[in-house]
Parts: sequence; structure tokens; C-alpha cells
Amino acid sequence: MSKEQKFIATISKEFTFDAAHHIPSMPDGHKCRSLHGHTYRVEILLRDYVGESGFFIDYGDIAALWNAYVNIHLDHKLLNDLIPIPTTENLASWIVRELVDHLPSLDRVRVHESSSTYCEVSVMELRAAGVLPIPLAPRTLTPRGVVIPEKK
Repeated sequence: MSKEQKFIATISKEFTFDAAHHIPSMPDGHKCRSLHGHTYRVEILLRDYVGESGFFIDYGDIAALWNAYVNIHLDHKLLNDLIPIPTTENLASWIVRELVDHLPSLDRVRVHESSSTYCEVSVMELRAAGVLPIPLAPRTLTPRGVVIPEKK
């Protein structure tokens, strides 16, 4: 790779899923306390060095990991069965925790609950808050350094 090609890039892959939830921590009479649903839009943002191949991860690998570790638990489900208080903030944090071990380049996740609202959670901030462990060894940056689970 030439010196001109050594740079860091941020890429994003978007997914949607439909799910229902209610927010039990909201006051009586608040519309979010009642059972309702959304078509969520999720952005998975990864940041890494671009490899000699011209990229650092295949978008298809991101999709395979999303389907295997996240979508299977969320799409057409009641989120309260998975997350006791399923706010957009808690949902974004849950998605990060599900993907971080499988996507070494994961930087942050955005969860859009509507066309005008979203929550963004970063891996670095979750580590700083003690929600995620801090890696003991620096990670090795290699293109296609992900393990895709076998389809069952």
C-alpha cells in the first residue's frame, strides 16, 4: 500500500426492523407508557484503516453479523421481553454490546425511532462509563477480520 492510501475511513450500514414496546418508567397517561410500535432504522458505523484491498470490511459481513446477533432478537418482537426499559438509548446500548465482540471496528450505533429522532451510542463512551470492558491488548486491524457464524 502506498503512503497515499494509508487513511482511516468511517463506513455505515443501515438496517430496519419492526418492533413493539412500552416504556414502564413513563408516567401514567403518557403515550409511550402504552404498548405501541415503530419501524426502527439502525445505522452501524465502523471506523478503521483502509486495507490494501481498498476497504476494511465487506458490507455483506456487517449484514451477516446483524442478522445473526441482532435482528433475530428484535424484528417483530416485543422489546420489553429483551430490555426491561426499552428506550432508544437502552436499545442502542444493547445493539453495541451485541456487536462489539464481532465487529472490531465498531465505532457507534444510531437508532432512529422516527424520521426526526435518533439516539447515538459510541463504543468509546460505553467503555469510559464502564458498561463495556476496556480491551487489554490492542486490536489487530485486518481486512475481513470478522467471523461470520454459520447459517443454521
